[in-house]
Parts: sequence; C-alpha cells; structure tokens
Amino acid sequence: FNHCPQEKLEAWQGFLGIEIYNGLVRAHPGNPLATDRWDMLLGQGRRVWGFANDDAHHAGNEGIAWNMVQSVSNDAPAILEALRAGRFYASTGVTIDSVRVSGNSIRVSTRDAQRIVASIDYGRRVAHADAPEIAFTVPNDVECSYVRFECYGPGESMAWTQPVFIGP
Repeated sequence: FNHCPQEKLEAWQGFLGIEIYNGLVRAHPGNPLATDRWDMLLGQGRRVWGFANDDAHHAGNEGIAWNMVQSVSNDAPAILEALRAGRFYASTGVTIDSVRVSGNSIRVSTRDAQRIVASIDYGRRVAHADAPEIAFTVPNDVECSYVRFECYGPGESMAWTQPVFIGP
C-alpha cells in the first residue's frame, strides 16, 4: 500500500504539502491516514502542509474529507495564496473555529471536537484536552520545531491543524 515511498518524499524538494488523509482508502486496503509520514517530514525540518482529500473516483465518494481555507475572498488566486501560506485546516467533519498563537502558547477552539491532542516533533503527543478547546504552551525545557493538533469528534470525524513552527 506504499503508493509513494517515504524515501521519495524525503528526497523531493519544492512541494507544498502531502495528503495526510485520503477518504477513498477507507474502503480499500491500507490506511487513509498518513500523519506519521507527515511527522517524519516535519521532524526533519521540512515545512510542508497537510491536506485531506476525497480522492473520489465515483459518485458517493465525495464529501468525506476536505480542506477549510481562511481566505480574503473565494476567488482562485486568493485561495491559492492562503493554501501556500498554510491558512487552512484539513477535516473529515470537525470544525475548527480558531487557532490563536501568542509566543509559545497556542489555543485551538473547535465547535465539536471531543478530544484535542497536541503533537510535536515526530508525532510525540505532549498534551490533550477532552474538550472542544485546548490551550498549550511549549515548555522551555522541551526542544521542538513544530506543534500541530489533531481534533477528534463523534464517530470518525477529525480535523488537523497545520503545524505551528517554533523558532526560526
């Protein structure tokens, strides 16, 4: 089920992001999630975004996974600029209302998450809240280059923030 070997992802340069969730794979052999592969790239210092997609080949395969973009307008150039800048989140149903960053503190608010998990370099889970909101401060004694959040909702619904990069 290795459609794209990790070695290739690590060797390639200049790409914007990777598909961290493929909705079609839910009904096929393999795992629809690729957050482990994303964390390997991020942990190596790569600044790549995570996308969720339907990969719809037939009617009925749409509306499984999508990307919610924060854009100044709904025209293509503005949406592409927001995607390039990482002003979006990936989802299969959880709605993220805000991600606020102040120094090393990050607050994520959702409408419907039941659990939110904070992960740092290489996917290490460092905090969680069994609530629709989490406030996390990167401890001074913990070395990390990014923090990202996974938001778990009812059933199989999830959302993933883009990484918040720590430091230069």
